Amino acid sequence: MKTFKKILALMLCVITVLSFVSCGGDDKEEIPTLIWYDRSATTRDHEEVTKAINEYIEPLIGCKVKRISIVGSEFNQKMQLILAANEQADIIYTGGSTLHSYVKNGSFMDITDIFDEYGKELKKITPDYAIDAARINGRLYYIPMYKDYAVEHVVRYNKDMAEKYGLQEQIQECKTLADFEPILDIIHAKEPEIYPFKFLSTLSGHDLLQYDTIMGQTIGAIDLEGDPKKIVNQFTTDKALEYYKLMHKWYKKGFMRKDIATVNNNSDISGREFMSIEQELPYLIDQHNAAHLMPYTMDVAHLIKPKMGTKNVIGMGFSIGANCEYPEKAMAFINLLNTDPTLRNMASLGIEGKHWVAVGDDFYKLPEGCETKADTGFETYGSPQGNKYIFRMIEGTPADIYEKYQEFDASAIKSPAMGFVFDPANVQNEITAVNNVYQEFFPSLITGAADPDVVFPKAVKKLKEAGCDKLIAEIQKQYDEWRKNK
Repeated sequence: MKTFKKILALMLCVITVLSFVSCGGDDKEEIPTLIWYDRSATTRDHEEVTKAINEYIEPLIGCKVKRISIVGSEFNQKMQLILAANEQADIIYTGGSTLHSYVKNGSFMDITDIFDEYGKELKKITPDYAIDAARINGRLYYIPMYKDYAVEHVVRYNKDMAEKYGLQEQIQECKTLADFEPILDIIHAKEPEIYPFKFLSTLSGHDLLQYDTIMGQTIGAIDLEGDPKKIVNQFTTDKALEYYKLMHKWYKKGFMRKDIATVNNNSDISGREFMSIEQELPYLIDQHNAAHLMPYTMDVAHLIKPKMGTKNVIGMGFSIGANCEYPEKAMAFINLLNTDPTLRNMASLGIEGKHWVAVGDDFYKLPEGCETKADTGFETYGSPQGNKYIFRMIEGTPADIYEKYQEFDASAIKSPAMGFVFDPANVQNEITAVNNVYQEFFPSLITGAADPDVVFPKAVKKLKEAGCDKLIAEIQKQYDEWRKNK
């Protein structure tokens, strides 16, 4: 028995040593270094924070990372060049808009099986619908980030001015965009220097019509208030035409700037508008007011329910490069980054005590003497580094904000096309021609600058000539096939 115990002890010792060596041990050459492409900025203490990250993750998952941060405005273009050149790219921040083209080009690895084995904790917390929405032909090449997914378009308005003219109660009783017309009449008459209605983009008001646009397409959508099996051209429906007529009526009344259909930047009138169409999240308007983003107190009116579609769900996440030598380690890092609060907050906030100071379990504040995050020497975008729900919030944020986000998602209309992505290969010429017609006619229709009685029939005719019917039919065909197999 003593001999057996000695042999067993020796075997356990050998196993322990082998396990340690497999994780690196003292042989630093055995520790793989993964290239992590992060959508963020490189600031003064970038390397110091990366060193701290490596000291933390090495004993846990047996690897290190070389973090290469690329600013958002350059990220997509630079990643295209890096992946096209087949450079080492192990962990890659990915946006949903580029996912399918990269997969088609063979740039991303199929991670279905290693996600099951090395991403167990992340898989448990990520909603099934989000993982399913990211699948391509049933396989995973991308893990969507766990965050708020729904989007709601609201009417945001100048609350101070509304109260000045006794309009607050009337505004909150509005059920449709058309209900705002008598309110805008009053503002236009009382405040001639103010634009009653400001467009943030050429789509602004059209976003209230509750369409889920097919991923990657300008034209082609599911009407969330209509037939869930039918693909429509969201710009030529009856309710779209009704909207164009309303906007043109408002345009003729002088509710919006005259050059709205062609202006490149609408920010020059910021603060001189009464209302606009914006995206809203729980507490967002309160945060905007606290930050004094406008020279007045803002409020919102809710006209439609939040919605959730494929592009909302797979907008941010992680992929593993096709040439990754250690995919299991890469997945283990992605898993840890999204489930371990220490690593998650280190990646986004930096080193505790130097770049940020903990306030309780959920919040942080800047170190003494620092007025902005940039003053600390380490600043990132925050969101692209992983799971939103384990990321510390700046002191003063409502304590229940993450609960409100989850309730917000639960209340959203989920698109019946969630997870469907169209392959445009068969209709590339039609897509180009149709998009050209869209640019020619629809910005002026959507903003009210064009008379729909005159311009709309011309636009529809031109769309047909450009092959719009063929495009919609091809999307419908693929959507029907997807529905059969999902």
